[in-house]
Amino acid sequence: MMLQKLEISNFRGIKHLEIDDLKMVNVFLGKNNVGKTSILEAIFISLGSQNPRVAVTIDNFRNLLHNDTEDFRFIFYELNYNNELNIKTFYEENGLEKSLRITPNHVRIYNSILENQNSISSLAANTDYDKIPVTGIKMNYESKKRHAKKESSIATIELEALNQYKLTPSKLVETNRAVLVTGNIQMLSLTPKLDKLIINKQEGKLIEFLKLVDSSIQGIALGSNGMILCDTGFGKRYPLNLLGEGVVKLLSILLAIYDAEGGLVLIDEFSNGLHFTALKSLWKAIFYSAQLNNVQVFLTTHHYESLEYLRQVLEDDEYSQFQNQVRSYTIRKLQDGNMKSYVYDYPKLDNAIQQEIEIR
Repeated sequence: MMLQKLEISNFRGIKHLEIDDLKMVNVFLGKNNVGKTSILEAIFISLGSQNPRVAVTIDNFRNLLHNDTEDFRFIFYELNYNNELNIKTFYEENGLEKSLRITPNHVRIYNSILENQNSISSLAANTDYDKIPVTGIKMNYESKKRHAKKESSIATIELEALNQYKLTPSKLVETNRAVLVTGNIQMLSLTPKLDKLIINKQEGKLIEFLKLVDSSIQGIALGSNGMILCDTGFGKRYPLNLLGEGVVKLLSILLAIYDAEGGLVLIDEFSNGLHFTALKSLWKAIFYSAQLNNVQVFLTTHHYESLEYLRQVLEDDEYSQFQNQVRSYTIRKLQDGNMKSYVYDYPKLDNAIQQEIEIR
């Protein structure tokens, strides 16, 4: 399903942000600490109704560990439990609208739910969460299709001991899959994705794109203990790790897109670790694999070279068909603390780059 519009309130450093006119490939630009990574995390957590642990997983990606219940504050604006977190997503298919509302959970509310279901709203509305011990968070999911009734369900996650949680998934079935690619790539996480690709005999195109970054690569295979090996024509296969960060980054992106067939892939600082000469190949790989697997891609960058090579690829006759399927968004923080996205379609992006207008 294609995500068309996104609204985020009180998530991480984002007080309020709306992003509209999303396409197949979406590029988020902006200064450091403006919230680009948080946008990806907001999309990711909005699709986690079956796995409430996703609220902690996105913290782990940032090397934030949960030692006590106070650490659930990490996802709330200004670390304030009273700032109710809301994420709304709007999709093309069936006019689908989804929302996620996250509030703290504590003993008094939990006991009241058991005693009287009708008291939940009034009790929560009058609660100062900063003055009451919190046991976890409550994730309220709602889904509404055109000409259909609204569906809703609640998921919860509560900390029981260090890195041990009590999870209650939502009853709503999430049909959209999302894969988040961070800068901290774990090699073992790539192994099952590559194994699936090899079993389905789809590694051929993958090798073609890897060769554009490192021409010595002739093949790829799985070794013992989940090690990924590359055939470089020198008698023995080399561990992928020895071929450089750029090859690992490209492989992780492509495997994510193949793994998320029909879903979404979220790539943080996608050009980090890649030499600028590899960026053109990376863009081609993203367009080809995203179209092949019906995947919507969201990525962040602050490198000018990545935008210049994006423009060059879209000028290529073979890839010009994607000009209408790309949007770039410059994220800016306003004086009132809210945020605004400035959208660039291909003609605007092309003009901005050629006129050397700063849009990052």
